[in-house]
Amino acid sequence: MKQIKRLVVFLLGLLLLTACSTKNTKDIESNPLKGDYIVYYKNQESSQLLESAYHTDTSNREALIQELFVQIKTQMNDISLVPALNDRISLLDFKFSDGILYLNFNNVYSSMSASEEILGRAALVKTLSQVEGVDSIDIKITNKPLQNPNGSNVGLLTKTSFVDNNNSIGKHVQTVILYYTNEAGNQLIETNRQVVYDSATVSTERMVVNELIAGPNEDEQKNGLRPTLPSDLGVLGVSVKENVCYLNLDANFISNALEISDNIPIYSIVNSLVQLGQIAKVQISVNGSSDAKFKDTIPLNQMFEWNLDYIGGENN
Repeated sequence: MKQIKRLVVFLLGLLLLTACSTKNTKDIESNPLKGDYIVYYKNQESSQLLESAYHTDTSNREALIQELFVQIKTQMNDISLVPALNDRISLLDFKFSDGILYLNFNNVYSSMSASEEILGRAALVKTLSQVEGVDSIDIKITNKPLQNPNGSNVGLLTKTSFVDNNNSIGKHVQTVILYYTNEAGNQLIETNRQVVYDSATVSTERMVVNELIAGPNEDEQKNGLRPTLPSDLGVLGVSVKENVCYLNLDANFISNALEISDNIPIYSIVNSLVQLGQIAKVQISVNGSSDAKFKDTIPLNQMFEWNLDYIGGENN
């Protein structure tokens, strides 16, 4: 009888252990408890991030940061969860000050491909931003600032720095340069953004225009960036032929134009698209016609090219 009781207690313990270890990440997001975290891994195709619930009794912030960093590099029993970072990537040192977590990695970090690095970067930021007090993260490689492919510094990152849609199927990760405007609405401000999108159904050019319509994220707004296009703007078509991007927008482009300098919306679109590299000129039409004038001043029946005149600064 005692053996049966021990067996029952043992089985109950196993059930409790299983329940704890399989806690749904949605439960953690909606009702986070002390010690519950979501660790981010990547899928086997290295095309998107996957979530895994993790519980720890560690409460010391420095120890917790190290523990979560190790988890990001650890291969799980579930083979669908691939470590987002190479296990040879070492955290040389880190410090925390005024809500900013400064991470300094060894040179192995630089060996990742651009797409691998963006996913690894996103996994780091999304995981470690859950640590109490961490508002933003700064990444360095042997004390040198992490840079985007275009040579600009990545700068401070938060969990809102990464645009993701986990319902998409043809995942593609890309760093893009977008141009929003300043608070006065008379200059373009450059910002870098990592975007995860469904490349099976959305072209890179349409993705860029969609991001412009969505406007600056919360962090960018705090840094003074403002939208250049109306939020209800519809994209009727985007195509590229012989390095020319043909963009067809609905009537809201003209009727709901924002109260900013006339050229800003035009070159917000043009400069952002030209930064992709494969586009030299942009043709904008409204409801299929280029006969209109934007704000009654700028004829649309022309090819727009990259223009530096309206760029006033950058936000990394």
